[in-house]
Amino acid sequence: MSTIICIDAGHGGRDSGAVKENRYEKDDNLRFALAVGKVLLIQGFQVIYTRTTDKVVSLQERSNFANKSNADFYLSLHRNSYITSTACGIENWIYQYTDQQTERFATCIYDEIIKVNSQANRGVKRGNYHVLRETNMPACLLELGFISNNKDNLLFDTLLKQYAVAVVKGICRYLNIPYQDSSNSKPDNPEILYRVQVGAFSIKENAETLVSELKEKGYSAYIV
Repeated sequence: MSTIICIDAGHGGRDSGAVKENRYEKDDNLRFALAVGKVLLIQGFQVIYTRTTDKVVSLQERSNFANKSNADFYLSLHRNSYITSTACGIENWIYQYTDQQTERFATCIYDEIIKVNSQANRGVKRGNYHVLRETNMPACLLELGFISNNKDNLLFDTLLKQYAVAVVKGICRYLNIPYQDSSNSKPDNPEILYRVQVGAFSIKENAETLVSELKEKGYSAYIV
């Protein structure tokens, strides 16, 4: 069974989240959630969403959905805001009393994102958000720049795909599995990645020998 990632687009419906002129956080969150989900699917993950449309979903509904779905990881996506336009940058939140594995999960994602844009990176922080406290799996809440800052909004718009790839690279890094770069390929369905298994072995040395042979022939191969 593939790893299940629950993607939570923050806010929705009458709950707009932060607002700057005609820009609503709920819309940015959903755009980013769908972009991350698409990359996850290409990598072979199973993706579930707390919402895929502009609708209200309560905090309890979000955490209950992830728990009942037996998700392996929970990623809540948000934009930040402040009373002045000077605040900027990216931060990733985890529950204040969480374990080291969850901290490593959040850090892997954060580290990949700031490779895309290191502007005013604000680090991995601990807090008491409901969706971090009430979920049963490693969970983080990513604030992808300040909606109150024009430069952060420009970066969000221009680097959206790169940010989405960075999130998935971080998850792959945490799981110690390779990220499959599909940028040069054009599959029939961009949400499906076809994998080919060439053998299964009870003796590890035999598996390692086959991997070496495949790599010598130019194929990407690894042991799972």
